[in-house]
Order: sequence, then structure tokens, then C-alpha cells
Amino acid sequence: MTQTSKPLIAAALLLVSACAPVETWYKAGGTAGQSTADLTACRVQAVRTVPANTQIGVTPIRSTPPRTQCYGKGDKLRCHTVPGRIYGGQRYSYDANAPLRDDVVTQCMARLGYRPVSLPACRASQKPAVLVDRGMPPLTPDSCAVPTRGGTVIVTPS
Repeated sequence: MTQTSKPLIAAALLLVSACAPVETWYKAGGTAGQSTADLTACRVQAVRTVPANTQIGVTPIRSTPPRTQCYGKGDKLRCHTVPGRIYGGQRYSYDANAPLRDDVVTQCMARLGYRPVSLPACRASQKPAVLVDRGMPPLTPDSCAVPTRGGTVIVTPS
């Protein structure tokens, strides 16, 4: 990869991610900062309630048989054998309790009055000049989201 292509790839990834919907938690009147704090508290509770259960797995093994390819040239026959190959068999680890822990986080956030929402990322024309977290506005079809360090700010253009 050349030095010139790296910035182009980074710019392309940024453009694609800017088009992707923003997944966040919504609570009417809540703030992005409070949502982030509540989500962290729910994640901590979930880790305490459902500890990690690391399991080891192995990818399936498959193989291809050896094959011989022959071709003739004049009155001579030449053959070449390609050996068979074995694929898979790699070990990996996973947390068997991760889905259950995700359920605990979702239930905790629901108890606090949040619901998961997927909003489009705000276009430049939709973003206010100064982004202030004044609370989550009522959602409309025009609502969009701006991810920030302090959480996701939801914007409903007027």
C-alpha cells in the first residue's frame, strides 16, 4: 500500500461511516451525558451479574483431494499432480455469556426509561452551529444523531 493511498482509504471509510445509522439509547428529556453514564452503570451491573464464560472453539476442517493434470505435447504425455490442501482447524475463543450480558444491559436501560433507536447521522446542514446537550428532543422523521465524546446528541431540526 502506498503512502498516497492510505489517506484515500481513510477518507473513504469516514464517508461510509458518516452514512451509517447511529445506534443509541433514547429517553425523552434525557441528556447524552446521562445516557452514557446510565449505559456504563448498566454494563457494570451486567458484568457483575453475568461474568465472562470464555470457551474455545475450532473452525471446521475441510480438505481438497490431490488432483493430477495431464497434457500431451506431440507423442509425449506430461502429468503434474497438485497436492490436496487442508483448510480450517483454527482455534478461537468466545464469551458464551455475551448474549445474556447484552440482554441484562437492555433490560437495565429499559428500567431506566431508555429504548434503543437507530437514527441517521446528521448532515452538515442539520447540525447546529454550537452543539449543546440540552436534552433529548421528541423524535420526528427528521431527527438525526451526532456522536460526540460525551455521548450521542440527538437533533430534531425545526
